[in-house]
Amino acid sequence: MNTAPFSRWRALWVLPPVALGIAAIVFMASGKQPPTRIDRGEISHAVRIVEVQAVDLVPQAEGYGEVQPARIWAAVAQVAGRVIETHPRLDNGEIVAAGTPLFRIDPVDYELKVAQARAELAELAVREENTRASLAIDQRNLRLAQREQDRIGELSNKGTASKSDVDNAERTMLSARTAVQNTENTLSLLPTQQRLLEAKLAQAERDLANTMVSAPFNLRIADLAVEKDQYVGIGQTLFRGDSVDRVEVVAQVAMSALRNLFTGRNGPVPAIAEMDAKLPDFTGFRPLIRMDMGSQTAEWEAEFL
Repeated sequence: MNTAPFSRWRALWVLPPVALGIAAIVFMASGKQPPTRIDRGEISHAVRIVEVQAVDLVPQAEGYGEVQPARIWAAVAQVAGRVIETHPRLDNGEIVAAGTPLFRIDPVDYELKVAQARAELAELAVREENTRASLAIDQRNLRLAQREQDRIGELSNKGTASKSDVDNAERTMLSARTAVQNTENTLSLLPTQQRLLEAKLAQAERDLANTMVSAPFNLRIADLAVEKDQYVGIGQTLFRGDSVDRVEVVAQVAMSALRNLFTGRNGPVPAIAEMDAKLPDFTGFRPLIRMDMGSQTAEWEAEFL
């Protein structure tokens, strides 16, 4: 039995339904509306604006450091002795005005040295007066001896004076000349002795003045190490005085912040090693010191050193 023609006709029957399905899909797709396109624009919001004026930018650099007195005075004993007087306010933390007597060392020994130096000067003045009088006498004796020698020489020429008389006259004249020379030498040394005694007197008066110690400027007492009736030696530190009119702050500023101070200035920014040397050349440099006291902040204008 031949089945091949039957199979061919069976395959042809499948094609019509497939073609109808494809046509239906195409028809439905052609009649469908395209999807709606939504245009999402930029969303606007209401904002506030403030108009500001252009200002110059002031570069700043902040640093921190410890406050220390601009001047520190060490009260050092320049003479030795017993402390016989002290100021009632000579105590740590007390502030005293310039010129205030702070303590006094027993001056008796130094008053005696002053009196001794003055007495030696007075004695030297009397010695000088006597030496000048002696010089006048020696010079007169020399003139007499010279005339006597001349007279004996004339007699010797006439044969009426012996050789021994001539020798004695010459010896007398030489002795008189030696006396004048010695007196003149003594007199020439007196000015040097006078200067030495004057220096001795000046030192004694200086030591006497140093028995009284006064405040050289307005200061605050610190590190007190002396009491009344205590013996102090030369060079002993008795206390420290800190000035109260000026203070110094050695501020530690980061180099990165320090470079901001050179912003807008002519020339290149200096190297880090050169910044310390360049800072004093600033014009308009205005350092400001702030101290945080908790609820309040104190400010002082300063100057750059």
